[in-house]
Amino acid sequence: MNKFIVKTNDFHKPYTWILRSMYAILALLVLYIIDLQKLENGFLWIGYSLAILIVLLFFTIPVDELTLDKDHLYFEKKSILPFFNKTVKHQVSKIQQIGVGGNSARIGTYALLNPRICRSKIEIIFKDNSSKIYDLSISKKDSKEIANKIRQLIN
Repeated sequence: MNKFIVKTNDFHKPYTWILRSMYAILALLVLYIIDLQKLENGFLWIGYSLAILIVLLFFTIPVDELTLDKDHLYFEKKSILPFFNKTVKHQVSKIQQIGVGGNSARIGTYALLNPRICRSKIEIIFKDNSSKIYDLSISKKDSKEIANKIRQLIN
């Protein structure tokens, strides 16, 4: 197994789970306020089911992670449910150039479901002139650090 040069570890940081818990509590609070209106039409079970699904969604949305070792760059999505885990691996030797962009726009419902405020884009240009852009829920500082390490490995 390769030794990691840089590895983000947001999945195990407390603030990730504190934010997700706050969103879940907010969703349950909204349901409670609706329940206080004493809806007697028999459709309240739909609201409860929806609230349970939203709470589960907050806790199972994958967290973006970046890992760099001397040979590979890994883009990982980690979730508490293994079904949602995904890893994309790129060889560092095939990377020609890498760039880091600023925060991406967050709109609509997605902004409510994303428990991270800071987002960054990473663009990788490969030696075969193909490119790949990743929109990640990691800080721009971490993205820049990994991009600088990759540039050092390339040169």
